[in-house]
Amino acid sequence: GLVRDHAPSLAYAESQVANVRVRNQGTLGGNLAFNDPHSDPGTVLLIHNASVTVGNEKRERRIALNDFFIDMYATALEPGELLLYVDIPALPAGMKSAYVRLHRYQRPTLGVAVGARLNNGPIEEVRLAVGCVGPKAERLTALETKITGTKLSDAQRILAEEKKYLRDRLRPVDDLLGSAEYKLYMTGVMLSDALEEAAGDKNARH
Repeated sequence: GLVRDHAPSLAYAESQVANVRVRNQGTLGGNLAFNDPHSDPGTVLLIHNASVTVGNEKRERRIALNDFFIDMYATALEPGELLLYVDIPALPAGMKSAYVRLHRYQRPTLGVAVGARLNNGPIEEVRLAVGCVGPKAERLTALETKITGTKLSDAQRILAEEKKYLRDRLRPVDDLLGSAEYKLYMTGVMLSDALEEAAGDKNARH
């Protein structure tokens, strides 16, 4: 289908949401507006630079998804507004994506989305997003800048070393799905794994 062809990691993430009943009756807009921190689609949409259009009977406004997510179960929706549209740009030409998730139950403990473009050598462009470990899904723009231009092995080493940045950016929390320290450790591991998947010849659809 259209989504699987142009956003395979999103198609995979959607296939993992909750259970069959929720997937058949829920909507992407409802998922984003609810902003459950333990949810898959928002993390993948961040690497697509997705945006939402919200509005009421008087006006409409467009918000980058990274700005739409405010906190746990909180968004930039104002009283009386509805989420009207979700705009999902295709990834840049040559960029491959991967989404990996850690889960023991229906709700994921950790979700990592990566988009990467390599040209037989260094990373030319990369997008990193992490969700489910803290109050909301986050793009890791400073880390993206740091590993752009590096070889894959060097980028993976950097990802493993950036625990302080990840802690400050993601604000991991202890909950029934895992401790903050465990989530932080696994974030580094899964970022490295997802980057390696995205650097390969095929998009990851775990």
